[in-house]
Amino acid sequence: MHPREEDEDDPTLTEELRTVMRPRSGRLLVLLVLMALVLGALVLVASRTVLAGLWR
Repeated sequence: MHPREEDEDDPTLTEELRTVMRPRSGRLLVLLVLMALVLGALVLVASRTVLAGLWR
């Protein structure tokens, strides 16, 4: 029996726990990293713009 099959047969595991225990797909991880990079770039540009405006 594979560990995954044992997990599915375990009555103490709820659907939420099974969902958390499953590994995430690689696409989701790439998407999250790209979103974090874009958000970081936006924050950097916005902060530089605000600081430049305050400097004048």
